Amino acid sequence: MTDREFQIIIDKLDNLERKVDQDNQLLSHKIELYRQVAETQINSIRSEVEAFQQANQQQMEAFQQANQQQLEANRQQIEAFQYSNKQQLNVSLGVLVTAAAAILASVVLGMAN
Repeated sequence: MTDREFQIIIDKLDNLERKVDQDNQLLSHKIELYRQVAETQINSIRSEVEAFQQANQQQMEAFQQANQQQLEANRQQIEAFQYSNKQQLNVSLGVLVTAAAAILASVVLGMAN
């Protein structure tokens, strides 16, 4: 092999080494870009999940508040029914006492005659 042929081979190997170095740098750059894109997507997904969780939390709180208000309204309605029933019972008891007194008076008057 002549010096000239040897030099050509060395030049080709140098060129190949530069090409490999360039390819490695390009791949490193692409890997970094993909890492950044993935990180951006992860952050976006995290934000969406947090927003979804916050919305669910707000809906749950609103649902609980509505249920609490409904329970309170039901309690008040039950108390009103109990009061109304008590009043009706008092009226019925008054009528019954009046009727008993009238019957007793009638019996006493009937015995007196």
